[in-house]
Amino acid sequence: MAEANRAVDVGESALRRWVNQLRAERDGVMPTTKALTPEQQRIQELEARVNRLER
Repeated sequence: MAEANRAVDVGESALRRWVNQLRAERDGVMPTTKALTPEQQRIQELEARVNRLER
């Protein structure tokens, strides 16, 4: 883990959050935090739009 932190120049807690989020997404859980990729961000935006339109 320490080597990966240095390789991407981020703190251990941030890398651990990313790994946990990726594992959850691979298990089919949609992220509730900020999206990791542009595609995930777009999905979150579209889901928010659908929710607004349904209300």
